[in-house]
Amino acid sequence: PAGETTDEGRKSMLRTVLTSLGYSDSDINTMPEMRNEYSDDFTKIVAFDLEWEKGTNNIIGISIVELLNGESTPVNSKVIYSATGKDKNFTKEDAEEFLQLMHRYQNEGFKVTGHNILGADSDVQKLVSVSGNTKLGMSVALRSLDTMLLAFRNGDKTSFSRNFGPSLENLSQAFKVGSKAGAGITGESAHGVWKSGNYAKFEEYIQGDSVLAARILQEMAKNKGKSVKVMNSRKQEQTLQIHETVPIWYDTGKPEIGRNQRYTGMNVLYDIQSFNNLREN
Repeated sequence: PAGETTDEGRKSMLRTVLTSLGYSDSDINTMPEMRNEYSDDFTKIVAFDLEWEKGTNNIIGISIVELLNGESTPVNSKVIYSATGKDKNFTKEDAEEFLQLMHRYQNEGFKVTGHNILGADSDVQKLVSVSGNTKLGMSVALRSLDTMLLAFRNGDKTSFSRNFGPSLENLSQAFKVGSKAGAGITGESAHGVWKSGNYAKFEEYIQGDSVLAARILQEMAKNKGKSVKVMNSRKQEQTLQIHETVPIWYDTGKPEIGRNQRYTGMNVLYDIQSFNNLREN
């Protein structure tokens, strides 16, 4: 899509894309994004973190947490497993049901977030690949806020890139929202912990990641106009200048001055393999 200049222009572009995904005008008109106060309303946040078997699309569990009314203490925290059993991979139905859940959250005015959930080979990619529901996945992705992509967006003079933004741990330290839970567990080892049946340890790890992502989003929204120092993977300090904290649909073309000129908003979703076919539609 071409670039945008006003909030109304951005909403018009969102409407155009959602219409192409099969949503009616009446559906779109009731979406919170169409309200003037939407952009500044962070009273309801839901964050999720998805874990899978590396090198596959085998989803093993997803954690979700809610933050309400500006509080940093999570509520309604849970881990979702396949309906066929904790020890089973997600089925097509499981993945679609989760996408529908996020869609409902968005329609209820929640900001849906997570860290690197919109990576080229990450959470939403896995959900779309397993569910087969590309259009639902795209609509959820468009309306989501990815904390890693927001850091990339705000890192005009940093080494961060589309696929190599700041880690969740480093971003958490920069915003002083806590440290990763599940000592000793990494994204690489989480599958082994789950496979061993140690669900308590697995859940501690993935719920902790959801909490951190939700708190980071809160802090980004609170600190508009300020700058924060964050480490990159080489332990070099980088400066993020916090601009608007916005979902990916907000940016559709050439970035405005002051934002990372390599960040192109909703266009980066086409890096996600399962969305490539939507280019033609």
